[in-house]
Amino acid sequence: MPLIKYYGSNRPGSIKEHVHHEDPGHPCFQGSHEAWVSVCRACEDSGVPRGQWNARYLEHILKSPYKGMNYIGGVGMVDGDQVLPFDLAISSEEYEELKRGILSANEAYSNQLIATRDAQNDPNRRADPEHEHNRWRTRVWIESYTELTHHVAYRVDQSCHAYARVRQYFPNGMTRHLVDLYHLHERNIGEAIYDGLERAERLVDLLALAGFGAASVCEVVGTSPSTCREGLSFEIATLQARIENSPVPIAPEDLENARVGEADHLPLRLLREGLSAKLPTGSLASFWNALERQADDQARESGSRRVVRCRKCDDEREVGWDIKKSFEALYAAARVDADFDQQRSLRGRIQHGDTCLGSLTPSELLLEVSRLQMTAIVSVSKRIGLLPQTGEYLMAGVPVSIFDCTIQGDSCRVEPRRFEVGTVPSVLPMRASRNQGRAFRAGLDLPPKINPLVLPPVE
Repeated sequence: MPLIKYYGSNRPGSIKEHVHHEDPGHPCFQGSHEAWVSVCRACEDSGVPRGQWNARYLEHILKSPYKGMNYIGGVGMVDGDQVLPFDLAISSEEYEELKRGILSANEAYSNQLIATRDAQNDPNRRADPEHEHNRWRTRVWIESYTELTHHVAYRVDQSCHAYARVRQYFPNGMTRHLVDLYHLHERNIGEAIYDGLERAERLVDLLALAGFGAASVCEVVGTSPSTCREGLSFEIATLQARIENSPVPIAPEDLENARVGEADHLPLRLLREGLSAKLPTGSLASFWNALERQADDQARESGSRRVVRCRKCDDEREVGWDIKKSFEALYAAARVDADFDQQRSLRGRIQHGDTCLGSLTPSELLLEVSRLQMTAIVSVSKRIGLLPQTGEYLMAGVPVSIFDCTIQGDSCRVEPRRFEVGTVPSVLPMRASRNQGRAFRAGLDLPPKINPLVLPPVE
């Protein structure tokens, strides 16, 4: 097996994994992939059969080599005597010397990239003045398959822009960014943090699409004013408060009567997603989708059609299944007083990307979620035969802790101000609600532990 020096070619058994750099002037620059892609694209556009692409690639390398081929791609070994025209057989001494040089250059280049990234990571940077005028800054950690440029504005919507402050890399290819979202909200900070979370979710929606992969908000640092002044008190809001529910005992016989048919998987899955959602808006959308699936099935089974009247000729005609009538039947069966048109409008605004907290308070939104949750639990439970009886319990929203802060020099005074958690009566399977030992507790651990990253920059 001859040892070779190659110029970017993809050789089996080589140390190509050590040869990858973005800098074209680097002696270890890898140029074969870009050259191969360009040749294949040209062959495909001109209708060259796929079996001839390798020959065209070799012809391209020999006649008009990619500029990266002027630099060493790497060293390795090949089976037999198959040394290509653009490879060079070398001695074992040359092999070891070149290999040491490549590894050393890679290490230096990698250290340079790390140093550059660490120098750019700066959580204390400020935003453009026009974005700081949006009043609130919500800071979150997000994970995705994207890489955001440091300290430049990414448009989330008309009244919200995001700035990446810190970037971290994971071995699986994902990145973790500390992101500041500057957003406009006219109400108090206790509601502004909900608005900031909605904007953060919208940002990761966009990143998932742009990066063709998973994206999520993995930690909420908190919400604060865009800036503060030394010696003047300001508020910050966090989600560090806790809600605790005692577990519901489930015995093996509790699931004996459950029967999940072919058409029942989706409503059951959507119900679970609604009960597990982090935000009320996510819960509402999932509960609605679970009910919509059931309402569609019921309308088809009963043959209930929706009839509309033409405004011009006054004739009536059928335009599809009467989903509204089925929804109202589901509301009635669960003894829920809900307005279909209002719920549908709210669901549409949520699933089409509009923010709801501009017109609804968190408590009002939680009430609408509770109505849909009651209906969904009753209907799905009866459908699969699992705990069809129901009882009341207390449904809670996301707890928000609000603190008064004052920055003076290098010190920061933090004092708890208030604790907010929206609650509304909701529904729970009877076996759980009859459990007298079931407890609900909400509160804040003292003394408070404030993440310094939540503090805004001082003007």
